[in-house]
Amino acid sequence: MKPRAKWYVAKYKPTIGGKQLRAFRSETVPQDGEQDSAIAAVIGPFRTKRAALLMAEYGFNNPHMQTVEDCERIAAENRVEFQTVYVGVANWEYCDIFVRIIGNSKPRVERELAKAVREAAIDAYNSAEPEDKKRVRDYIAEIETYVGECQFEHAIGEDVINAYERSFQGQTETHFSNPAMDYFDYESLRRGDVEPIYSQF
Repeated sequence: MKPRAKWYVAKYKPTIGGKQLRAFRSETVPQDGEQDSAIAAVIGPFRTKRAALLMAEYGFNNPHMQTVEDCERIAAENRVEFQTVYVGVANWEYCDIFVRIIGNSKPRVERELAKAVREAAIDAYNSAEPEDKKRVRDYIAEIETYVGECQFEHAIGEDVINAYERSFQGQTETHFSNPAMDYFDYESLRRGDVEPIYSQF
């Protein structure tokens, strides 16, 4: 039976401007320097991917993340300050953003953004004057898109988090509504659901 891959964090030898911690998966217990001579030490295995990513992103010189157990405990607390999401935006060339999509899965965000772009191009085609008509794909080519990873609190905004986070954590049964995002969309993103949501700008 093939062994199950587990998560580890590689600690690299110091380099100028280089990232010193990186998460990776391995089916065997890696030895220091075995996979890469630049690796000074290997931390793990981690029980969860989230804990390994936390160590890789925030563990360097962090007194609160010294061990695997520290990271597993913090990961289980599901703190909003450690969550990242993917944000996709689209705009017509030299124009403001017309759609913004947020999700926990980059492929899902990319797919939903592509649908929104095509719908915008079709709308432009249908509303164009006969003498100005171009092919739909020509309109698509005029739309600029971007998908990138972002800290949850930067993508969602402090006002939305303040309105909903205590309710999401079960610390209160009521919450203030925020027009920028519905509570159930917020809850879905915090839970890690893969279905992306459309967001206010």
